[in-house]
Amino acid sequence: MRAVLLGLLLITPCWAQEVVRLGTGLVKPPYIIPATKSGLELEIIRAALTASQLTLDVEFYPPARALYMVQQKQLDAVTTVNEGVGGSGFWSDSHISYHNYAITLKN
Repeated sequence: MRAVLLGLLLITPCWAQEVVRLGTGLVKPPYIIPATKSGLELEIIRAALTASQLTLDVEFYPPARALYMVQQKQLDAVTTVNEGVGGSGFWSDSHISYHNYAITLKN
């Protein structure tokens, strides 16, 4: 019985993944799509975390609230902010850049 319990304790880390609670903006299709917890920006982040064997849990807030929640340790990370917003933490390199365009019909 002890051997079985010891075996279970040793293999537990194999299926227990650390979850990163990420706060991100509300709606920015095709970059952030809250209805499906998907979008180009989230897929980049999800792929980077998966490569490090981490799981992504996305929550959607206005940027100021998400930043406040990180400072209060209610979230682990926030996108898309830079060091100019203040606070302390670990800043990543840029993972995405946006280009705003106006598109209209020819008529």
